[in-house]
Amino acid sequence: MKHLAALCTLFALTGCVGVVKTYSGERNIEQIAIIKGGDLEFAGNRYLTFLASYAPIVEGNKPESHSVGNSFTGYPREIHIEPGKYLVMTKCHIANQYAFPAVAIEAEAGMTYEIKCEPIPDQLSRVRAKVTGSQKSRSQTQ
Repeated sequence: MKHLAALCTLFALTGCVGVVKTYSGERNIEQIAIIKGGDLEFAGNRYLTFLASYAPIVEGNKPESHSVGNSFTGYPREIHIEPGKYLVMTKCHIANQYAFPAVAIEAEAGMTYEIKCEPIPDQLSRVRAKVTGSQKSRSQTQ
């Protein structure tokens, strides 16, 4: 039992959920956007970015959040999403601490976006999530 608890804890911390598709049915890569969590090394600390939830941003409506992970099963490092405006909640791990900052993304079909957690300048005890890159999805770049 002790080993099972340790194994479950390890999976929860590492985010071994895999890729989460946030839509039903099949789509090809040109029809969706991919959001990935990235890593950052800063001042001897490694900032790991996992994805916790997303909420479509609809003008005049309160965003409705959709969870893609949890503390028991873990958090994914990649989600596939339909094009649109979203608020993406991350789970940032820094050493033995974590935070849940959010970032807005206007996701376009066929694009891959990378989100990284980073310290806030002049407030190094706080962290934010930032879209650090975007590129055409793999099948469109070949």
